[in-house]
Amino acid sequence: MRYYGHRKLWALAALLLSLLELSNGSIASASTFPRDFGVRMSPSVAFSDHTARSTASSVISVLKMRGGASKRKATSAAKTVTGKKKLSKGKEDVESPMADLMAFLMTVPTFTRIYLYGMVFITVLGNLIGEERAHAIFSLDPMRVLFGMEIWRPLTAACFLGKPSMQWVTSLYSVFKYGSQLERSYKGAQFLVFLATTLLLSSMLSTVLGQPFIAQAVITSMLHVLARTTPNETVVWYVMKVPHFTLPYLNALTDCFNAQGSLAAMIPHIIGILAGHFYFFHKVLWPKMERGEDWLIAPDFLVEVVDGKDVTNKDKKKNKRKSGGRKLGSIAGTA
Repeated sequence: MRYYGHRKLWALAALLLSLLELSNGSIASASTFPRDFGVRMSPSVAFSDHTARSTASSVISVLKMRGGASKRKATSAAKTVTGKKKLSKGKEDVESPMADLMAFLMTVPTFTRIYLYGMVFITVLGNLIGEERAHAIFSLDPMRVLFGMEIWRPLTAACFLGKPSMQWVTSLYSVFKYGSQLERSYKGAQFLVFLATTLLLSSMLSTVLGQPFIAQAVITSMLHVLARTTPNETVVWYVMKVPHFTLPYLNALTDCFNAQGSLAAMIPHIIGILAGHFYFFHKVLWPKMERGEDWLIAPDFLVEVVDGKDVTNKDKKKNKRKSGGRKLGSIAGTA
């Protein structure tokens, strides 16, 4: 009851204020009132309209005086908290997270991006069809590759990451990081030669050692080549700073420790280190020796097709033989 009494008092106060305004002001003539669609308003209608407007303005003023709830002003989004002008994007500039992701992926070198797509597709597909079927279709089986013409198996074996785990994220990030660095350094054609060499050697060694999948071996091979390129560079491994050339071995020990001391967890890393060392030796070290040749150089047609340039390797082939090259002992000291 007290609430309704207050409302009556405020309504009465508003009515008194409106009467005071009417008594102090003069009523406008009919000619001064606005016209609606060209129709002239009569004095009685104009008077009632003026009265309603005055009453409404009085009520609003009373509400402001008592500090009651009023219509909130829309805050301007054009200023920041400090009062400075806010720089905002237009509607056409606003991008979705998916668009940002696609824009980021397009910055990744071509063949590294294709390899990432293949890993995601094969891994997701393998988990959808089940682990047993994935092993039956995607695993590295030399007899089926040679005699059954199932030539996709080395590729799928290099892309399948197994059951869902944090290893997915680690492997994809490693391919993105190491693959991007190698492809930017070697260019696309030479990076394809590296992938083909690593894939072939990893498949052969995995067949001998009984490893059905070689994705980790390919990743370790990438890391080993980068580590041998800059062996004395300091890198961060978890919270420690270590020489770059030790990183592949430390990763192998980490996987062995996570597998509760099982040496089988180190086998993919060993395969990758051997494959990476084979490529690095014949690509970098062997040409520097006396009568050494760089026989892993990308062919001219592959360079022209992949890199999109009219590039020839004639000058490189002239330098394949180093008559005054250093011996193995001097190279080993620098590598």
